[in-house]
This record gives sequence, C-alpha cells and structure tokens, in this order.
Amino acid sequence: MDITFYIPEQHEIDKVLELESGKDDVSMYGEENWLIKTCLILRFEGVALNLSQEVPDEGILVYQSKHAELIRKTLKKERKNKSILVEIVSNKSRSYVADFKVSPSWNYRRDRKQIYIPPWSTPGLEPNKKTKREVLKVIAFIGDGLKLDSFFFSKEWEEWIRAHDMIFYHENNSQADLFIAAPSMSSDKGIGNNHSQKQISLLYDGWTIGVPVVILHGEVYREFRKSPLDFIEVMNIEELKEAILKLKRDPFFCSAMVENGFERAREYRNDVITQYWIDFFYNYIPVHSTKLRSNISRRILIHLRILYRAFYYIISTNRNK
Repeated sequence: MDITFYIPEQHEIDKVLELESGKDDVSMYGEENWLIKTCLILRFEGVALNLSQEVPDEGILVYQSKHAELIRKTLKKERKNKSILVEIVSNKSRSYVADFKVSPSWNYRRDRKQIYIPPWSTPGLEPNKKTKREVLKVIAFIGDGLKLDSFFFSKEWEEWIRAHDMIFYHENNSQADLFIAAPSMSSDKGIGNNHSQKQISLLYDGWTIGVPVVILHGEVYREFRKSPLDFIEVMNIEELKEAILKLKRDPFFCSAMVENGFERAREYRNDVITQYWIDFFYNYIPVHSTKLRSNISRRILIHLRILYRAFYYIISTNRNK
C-alpha cells in the first residue's frame, strides 16, 4: 500500500527537497511541522514515501490537522476516493475526516483510531561534557524565549541569580547545568494551564544532553514521568527557587538526574521512533482498516460537522446579545 505525505504548499515541498540534499537543517522545524520532520527522517531511514500536493485515489494519506479542510473539500468532490486518512495532530483535533489520528501525547484520548507516537527529538544534540555536576552555575531556559514569563526578565530574578553565584540565559545554552521549561509561571498566578505552545520534545532534549530539568507542572509533561528523577515539577516561583537550590546543594542528586536522563533518552532515539511509524503503517493500519467507514459515511459526517458548527455559531451569537 502506497504511503503519501500531503504537502499542498510548493514551497514546503521545495524545503523538504533542500533538507534531503543537505542544504538546510531539519532542526529548524518546530512542533507544527511534525509532518515535515517525520517525512524527512522516515525517508532518510529508507521508508518508501511519496510527497504530493494532491489527494491520491487510494493508499495511505498522511496530513496535518491544519490541512483537514482541504482534504474535506477534495473528498466532497471525489466520491469514489478510497484513501486511508491519517491526521497528525499536536493537540486535540475535532476533525471528523480522519480514519486514524496520530498524537505525540499519551494524554490524547486513545482508541483503535487514535494512536500515540512520540515526537522526534532535536537533531544534533550531544551529551553535555560536564556530567559530574560538581557546581551548578549555568541555568538556561529551553523553548521560545518570547513565551518566557516577564518575571524572568525582572531585576528581582536577576539579583537572586547573582546572589547565588549563577548565570541565567533566556535561551538554550550548550554549557548549561540546568534547564528550566516554565514559560507561564509567576509568583502571584502560579502556573498556567495552556500547554499548546510547549514542545514535548524539550523534555527529551534535556535527557539527551544530560541536564536536569525543572519543568512546568501539567499533564502534558507529567504523563511521561516514570521516576522522580525524570524532572522536577514546580508550582510557582518560590518552588522554582527551592528546586534550583536543592540541585545546587546536592550534586549527587543532580548527577542521578543526569544518569537517569541518559537512560530515558534511549526510548526516543530516531531508530526507535522510526519503528513506531513502520509498525503503524505496515502492521496496525492493515489490521484496523478493514472496518473503516465508506466515503459516503465520511461525507455524512462532514455535513453533520458543518451543521454542528452553524448551530454552535447561532447559539453563541444569541448568548452574546
């Protein structure tokens, strides 16, 4: 069965070809481009995949949630289309088009049509050479610095860091002794609950490099915890400070987190995740695709979805009056 990755934008296909030729770095792609990274890495690993701007008549079609509407419009015109639709989602999606959905989160509601596959870790990461962690001095924020809470730019935080003989970077630093992934904390608000902007792979990156991670409390991260050494959860700024000082004063605990991280990172190597995808395409889908709904059923669901959205809009408008 042919496997096609749906990439409707020509400039995205051109980018894939550039990356495959070694002219660019796949690490530039973030969470929303999970499909691009998956396509590149699987092709590099020898999995036979097609790239297309069109929806094929049959076979397995892999696409991102943001393109579900394009898929819907195509299916509306092509009544005899027999493609098996696989939607890659980074957050919960309400698309009714897909036959299977793939999510990087264990917390995503799973049944035989909704599958968990881990995201790819950042390419090119190497273990930090400072494995003994005799002195915790350099702290770095991992992720998008634009999403970092304003407290971490304040004079209060700067003075606290300086008073404890440490250095803080608002972005990744290869020489860091500790990673902080806490973009929505503040001393008065505690912790936010919006996880849509965080990349789960940031946790894997900390394990791979060999750096302890103090991380934002929330299901999106907690679901991956197997040991207290995986990461330290914090609820507010004061707990963050306490966690940092604990690691600074206890180098043995710090080293234990590093060694544990190296072991956890083995679970998310590219060859392991590649096997997840191969099993999904060649073993899981053939077994569970025998009872897929027909294209007529898809069309009915699509129209029901349109009616639902229209009804919801009318109700919302009336409530606001």
